[in-house]
Amino acid sequence: MTQKETKPTGAKILICEDDPDLAELIGLFLQKNGFRFDNANSAETAKTFLAKEKYDAITVDISLPGQDGISLIQELKENSQNDDLPVVVISISDRSEHYRKLSLKGIETSSWVTKPITETSLISAINRALRSA
Repeated sequence: MTQKETKPTGAKILICEDDPDLAELIGLFLQKNGFRFDNANSAETAKTFLAKEKYDAITVDISLPGQDGISLIQELKENSQNDDLPVVVISISDRSEHYRKLSLKGIETSSWVTKPITETSLISAINRALRSA
């Protein structure tokens, strides 16, 4: 494995996904690849976790109950405590549909994974996000 391909061992990821089956699958992929994680099923729960714990990255589903993923990402980037937190967007929508909305608000994401996710696409996106931090 080259230096660029090396996995950050033990990095802690916050999963923000309202579908419990998908959250479990993401967690299994992360655990299998040496990551630690917490699950948040809403933006509010994610913000509670972030207030208590330091994470190396967050995955955010665009379609969340209550507060949508785009506004959550915007809120995170406006908060100096989380503005450098790498964000991996997980969405059923193609990147271009929401990327424009985020770009217009001046928000950059580290990676984007389109559903249905695979282990390879998720872990690749997480590793890209962690290297960009």
